Amino acid sequence: MTDRTIGPLLSGSRKPQCQREDAQMTTLLAILLAVDAILHGVIIARFGVKGNEPPLVFGLAYAALTVAIFLGIPYALWAVLFVTLVGLVGLTVAYKNISHEKTVERVIWVLNVVIILFASFILFAR
Repeated sequence: MTDRTIGPLLSGSRKPQCQREDAQMTTLLAILLAVDAILHGVIIARFGVKGNEPPLVFGLAYAALTVAIFLGIPYALWAVLFVTLVGLVGLTVAYKNISHEKTVERVIWVLNVVIILFASFILFAR
């Protein structure tokens, strides 16, 4: 390595490639969580709180996890994985009992799968 390539690394003016990639991936995960929280809010806004308590709770949980990921709180990725798995299983079990139109729930289901895959990749493959 020449002085030109290692200089910024030593001076702290440029992050190593892996740190930048990790920051980009966690930022993308936080954005996905924020979208998930917003979609849960859409359910509450469209159909009210009565009978939709689980989406309210999970929407608040995803909003809190978004903040935790942005702040870099330790074990936040594990919490994302756990909460999203529980939410996905709960949505799958309760899907037939949902009495209103289910388009938003379908989008949430797909988004939860993406979040689980993304969080798993960050935790296990990096």
